[in-house]
Amino acid sequence: MGFLKFFSREVVPIVEKVLSTKTYVPIIYDFPGDFETPSSLLFKVKDEDFLFLLESAEGGERIGRYSFISWKPKEVLTFENNVDFDILTYLSRRFPVINVKDGKNLPRFVGGLVGYFGYDLVRQWEKLPDLTYDPIGFPLAEFQLVDFLVVFDHLKRRISVIFLIPEEEREDPEIKERIEEKLSEIKNVFKKPVDNIYKANDIANTRIENLTSQEEYEENVRKAIEYIKAGEIFQVVYSQRFYTRYEADPYLLYRALRFVNPSPYMFFLKFKDRYLIGSSPEALVKVEAGKAEIRPIAGTRRRGKDEEEDMALEKELLGDEKERAEHTMLLDLARNDLGRVAKIGTVKCEDLMHVERYSHVMHLVSTVTCEVREDIHPFEVLRASFPAGTVSGAPKVRAMEIIEELEKYRRGPYAGGVGYFSFNGNLDTCITIRTYFLKGQDLFIQTGAGIVYDSIPEREYKECINKAKALFEAIKIVGDI
Repeated sequence: MGFLKFFSREVVPIVEKVLSTKTYVPIIYDFPGDFETPSSLLFKVKDEDFLFLLESAEGGERIGRYSFISWKPKEVLTFENNVDFDILTYLSRRFPVINVKDGKNLPRFVGGLVGYFGYDLVRQWEKLPDLTYDPIGFPLAEFQLVDFLVVFDHLKRRISVIFLIPEEEREDPEIKERIEEKLSEIKNVFKKPVDNIYKANDIANTRIENLTSQEEYEENVRKAIEYIKAGEIFQVVYSQRFYTRYEADPYLLYRALRFVNPSPYMFFLKFKDRYLIGSSPEALVKVEAGKAEIRPIAGTRRRGKDEEEDMALEKELLGDEKERAEHTMLLDLARNDLGRVAKIGTVKCEDLMHVERYSHVMHLVSTVTCEVREDIHPFEVLRASFPAGTVSGAPKVRAMEIIEELEKYRRGPYAGGVGYFSFNGNLDTCITIRTYFLKGQDLFIQTGAGIVYDSIPEREYKECINKAKALFEAIKIVGDI
């Protein structure tokens, strides 16, 4: 395993497009999918220093087709907060899109990078004030370069182990031997029993501290409204942070969260003592087969006690002019973001303002798509849409300046992105919300609300609490499932 750690004043490594001149082929080994689950495999490898699991529950209610897991990465790339070169440019140059044979029969992700970008990545191309401090200490970005990939196909009930190698090396005896050794190691992991799951019996009494008082939050909402009335912004997303000590196994926290709050993007990322454990409902940006997609989520109601109340709340949400106006602003922002990388005339809106239900809340959701220009790398599509308007505001830059004034802490990984870049050009990232940020035994949660001209401060405070409820509940049931 290799480690690359980048700090300030380092010269950007000069990288050649060594991958782009080759055709790669996947070497795939299939196994029956009836004896292992993503959760059980995660349990078996949870003590590795570096690993990830990516899962999905589509629309919050149906399991996605694929889950991806890997450990012992070929390389770990860590970019500290004070790097003075452009991270996305570096990644685009080092990892160009490559030709992968038999691509039509492969999952969306065949191997590449998995990791996260912090919210403050935007400082690499936008000049923002420096008024907050960072008590968490996560890097600005961190990635694991996959050596192999275990893919769960929930439709075909099959587990596949994928290795990606240059076509001309397919018959190389050394490559074959290396793959056989790694495959044998993976099979041994499959054979390990799942037992002795540690029960954290005292977790139910965990005290969760809100680091922003209700009075302070509501006062800052009023300040944000004054900026809106002055015509400086239309909307700003103002967040608050929660903290607790967490002494149980992080695996159990993920297991509880996926039980309480199944979401389109569920993930467990481990970088030694740093974990991102999340169940995000919202995509940041997705690129697949040359098509980009953003799904803005804006507009929230709590879930009802039964179907009748759910329907009433859904009708109320769809008819709420404030929520619709906020959603429309962010929809326009998504169109503008994709317009920067799109082929002319291809940006369009699909599934306009429909309601998606999750465990504790329901949201208004739309989909914006475009065809990406051939000269644009997927990481540049991410740049065009980063950070998402739904966690910053509109206009974006002025909203981010106001966020820096109102919030006490650097956001760190919160409101950034988590996901993968696949060597075949696919990219799928979610906004880092509904996520635990765990470093050692320090656990942080952060949620925000979109402030507009007619926002009611108390209601915006409660919206943040409602968005965090699933994460609070998961902590409390860790010892019970």
